[in-house]
Amino acid sequence: ASDYTVEENAKFGALFCSLNSNSNEKEGECYFKNIDGIIVDSFKLTSKLNLY
Repeated sequence: ASDYTVEENAKFGALFCSLNSNSNEKEGECYFKNIDGIIVDSFKLTSKLNLY
């Protein structure tokens, strides 16, 4: 994981996530974009739950 702190001049922003990546209902992709429009972090999610 990356750090994004005040010491690194961090800015406010938003976390965006798209679920059902690559038509896989257990995967997602997320990124954090600051108010300057810079993507400072991104990651993938994978659910290991068996709900069906």
